[in-house]
Amino acid sequence: MDFRNYLFETNFEIKFINNKLDVSINKISVKYDNGILDVIGSDLVIKKLVSDEVLIIGNIKSLEFR
Repeated sequence: MDFRNYLFETNFEIKFINNKLDVSINKISVKYDNGILDVIGSDLVIKKLVSDEVLIIGNIKSLEFR
């Protein structure tokens, strides 16, 4: 599955420290059948991504449906 069909984000920070990759995102947009869901917060991480489920963790401040 190509997750780029479901998720798109242009503002993120990538750090490579001590052989570890840290990606910090403040907004994750998820495309679904009826539109787009924007998850806004800090330190957002996509923990699970399958064809019918997305698990996002972090400090979620708001959800916006468009």
